[in-house]
Amino acid sequence: MFEASKKRKEIGESFLIRFSIQETQDLIHHAQSERVGLNSIILAAINDLIFKELAPNSNPSQWLFPVNMRGDIDSSYHLKNASTGIFVQAHKHSEASDLHRNIKSSLVNNEHWGVWYFGQCSRLFNRPMLRRSIKKRNKKHFHIGTFSNMGAWKSKTAKNEMWFVVAPGSPNYPVGVIPLMWNDQLGISLRIHPSILGKREIAKKVASRFHQQLLSLISTSSKSVNSDSASANIESADSESAQPTPGSFIYPSSGDNSQSASTQI
Repeated sequence: MFEASKKRKEIGESFLIRFSIQETQDLIHHAQSERVGLNSIILAAINDLIFKELAPNSNPSQWLFPVNMRGDIDSSYHLKNASTGIFVQAHKHSEASDLHRNIKSSLVNNEHWGVWYFGQCSRLFNRPMLRRSIKKRNKKHFHIGTFSNMGAWKSKTAKNEMWFVVAPGSPNYPVGVIPLMWNDQLGISLRIHPSILGKREIAKKVASRFHQQLLSLISTSSKSVNSDSASANIESADSESAQPTPGSFIYPSSGDNSQSASTQI
């Protein structure tokens, strides 16, 4: 099961995975052919590996999908980080279609609004009470991780430059996955917390297989994925060449609360 670890102060291993523009387009087309969103394809791939490689004996659990509430709530500052989330049920046999259906159902049912209003109850507590409440909750509630799509960005940058955002990670949300589209090129950051991680080599193995598994979706039956070339597009977020930008978890949406959020699936 997903549970606490003594290594609470460690942030774990982080990897940056990049896809070419052609690979990105092929993944999008694959998702469309499966009648699901790209998010669901990515989530299904990492979910499968987490249950197989890191938590084979775990019971069904949940992924946290943050939802951007900016524009849906009144705010005096339009760039204020206002976010809530939905919890997506997942198990070791979850397929992209299952996850897509769970995400869409939660958004259409406005579950993110329920989480938003529940979160507002924290205003009734002073800081010491709030800290005690959170500390108590964190001892009992553990999830698979967080999945935060940071949207698509365009920029006149130098060739081969690409931005990534890396999740902070915690024992309660040990796996952090953040896809980001940069100039039509998909990049994914993956962070694995020590609470479910053994040796560093295991993290590298999961990151490599994650990349290969996504590439295998767009390869033909006569063309296998080259593991060496796939690994070449993975690097540690701690390397000198990789400079991830810290950021918050925001699931992109705009306009009407349920309809706009569901368009981002």
